Amino acid sequence: MIMPEAVRTGGIMETKKIAAIAEIYYVQVSPHNPNNALCTVASLHVMAIIPNAPVMEFVDDQ
Repeated sequence: MIMPEAVRTGGIMETKKIAAIAEIYYVQVSPHNPNNALCTVASLHVMAIIPNAPVMEFVDDQ
């Protein structure tokens, strides 16, 4: 399993490209999200467009 951050990898489309490469090798993607609500939304958007993302790491520090 790989854990890219949409904010640090270059955005939603770059993260989608990473996920596409991972899918070729049957690797699952779990977006890493230790940041704010905007990053959570970006990660959820990524998960909506890739088939190999079963879970998202989420830290609720409120």
